Formats: sequence, C-alpha cells, structure tokens
Amino acid sequence: MSREWLKDIRDKRGLTQLEVAKKAGITQAYYCDIENGNKNYKVPVATAQSIATALRFKWTKFYESA
Repeated sequence: MSREWLKDIRDKRGLTQLEVAKKAGITQAYYCDIENGNKNYKVPVATAQSIATALRFKWTKFYESA
C-alpha cells in the first residue's frame, strides 16, 4: 500500500526522505518503508504525529480511507 500522497507532500516541501526522517526522529529506512508501504501495518500514532509535524499536515491523514 504505497502512500503516494506522502511522497507528494514531501516533494512539495522540497525535502528528502532523510531530511524528513531526521525531523521526525526516525530512521531513513523506517520512513522509506512507511512512504513506500513496504510494511503491512498501520503507522503508530506517535510516528504519524512526528512525520506530520515534520511535513506540516494533519496526522490523521494516515488513517483516512483511500
């Protein structure tokens, strides 16, 4: 389940995956897995909040239906 919307937001902000990961306090590999949907799980709330803060969007977007 790719999160193309997440990549789009990151691209609009002009940030790399590494930059977002650092701002969110997670590893680049973990962020990449989340963005590309490599892991078959829901993103934990704390992680969703950290990424959303780094990219300036509402964290609940992670849990909205496609």
